[in-house]
Amino acid sequence: MQTELAFDHPRAPAPVRDSPTRLVVDVREAANLLSCGRTYLYDLISAGELPVIKLGRLTRVPVVAIQALVERKLDEQRAAGRRGWTA
Repeated sequence: MQTELAFDHPRAPAPVRDSPTRLVVDVREAANLLSCGRTYLYDLISAGELPVIKLGRLTRVPVVAIQALVERKLDEQRAAGRRGWTA
């Protein structure tokens, strides 16, 4: 029995090729990183909670902005006294 590797799946993201860590990702990849849908991601962008970079017609999300959003959301939850993951 042959095991299918995750990157062989037709919907799997393309593997990063021998390159340094990527600085920006497209909207689809950003949504995957946040485990949310593209519509919600665009809502975050429209609300100014997630900055983007426009490269011509392309919309790219800085990875550091995604990390900052997660940290901000965790801080908000902690401040509100909600349970969640704590660092």
